[in-house]
Amino acid sequence: MTKQELFDLMESNPEHHTFYHFDRLPDALKDGEVAERWIAHVHHNMPGLDANDSFAFIADHRPELITDKIRFLAVGLCPTTLHQIAPEDTSAYKEIALHAISKSSKAMHVLDKELHTPEMLQGIFEKSPEKIDLWPKSHHWMRPLITSEMKAVLLETNLKFAMCLDEQEVTREQWHKLLAGTPLHYVEIENRGRLHILVDFIKDGGWLAPMPGCSWEQVDSIDEALRVFSEMGEHEPWRTLYKAKIHTFPIEDVLVATNHHSKIPDLIKLYPDAVLRKNMKHNRALRSHLLENDLGM
Repeated sequence: MTKQELFDLMESNPEHHTFYHFDRLPDALKDGEVAERWIAHVHHNMPGLDANDSFAFIADHRPELITDKIRFLAVGLCPTTLHQIAPEDTSAYKEIALHAISKSSKAMHVLDKELHTPEMLQGIFEKSPEKIDLWPKSHHWMRPLITSEMKAVLLETNLKFAMCLDEQEVTREQWHKLLAGTPLHYVEIENRGRLHILVDFIKDGGWLAPMPGCSWEQVDSIDEALRVFSEMGEHEPWRTLYKAKIHTFPIEDVLVATNHHSKIPDLIKLYPDAVLRKNMKHNRALRSHLLENDLGM
């Protein structure tokens, strides 16, 4: 079998058992090019496996085949493969790490601590500024290295970065621009206890800007906001937009508008239990639901 015949077979019969293990391939063909193709092949075609697994096999059994080209390939396919690469393995570690981070911020969790430097942060800022997020513990090394110039640029485009700062460090105009831009990080707003920022944005007349092929239905009443909120999937980020819209109304009015047992599941997702209990006098269905729960009924 020639190398080209092997590649053709990989394409025509990608799930053939021969390709599950590198050691099943013909010995005469096991070179760097074949290793590269096999790593990608496993990632794309073998259920339960990815480039992290295939790279590990080559690194353990045929380390002489590992090149920077293969390292770039592996972290491009599975960014956390970076944990298998050390600065002493290659002079291109910084570039490989920047490539991995550009694909996923998860690579930051496995970035070697030797690269927790101003130069590395500058590289991330230039290549992937959207990945600069000071919230995860593995990102904390960046905080003291952020320059005033970086901060000014990030506050124009990076909502996650803004949410890591004290609220007074971000102007009202900056919050509005960031919140109008994309809903992809809206869930993070809620997870980080900053939903009130989105509520204030909507109270000030703000709304999510239309995107190609998407527009976000503007609603004016509690019933409309509840309808859209209820129709959306639990993990859709823009659902948080409608949750914030509901929070612009007095909770007493929301509870009066939801006084039916069918609305209870939505109420539980909209407000903390303590808030619902404090205000349950405005909603008989909610009061009955909480009482039944307390009695174990």
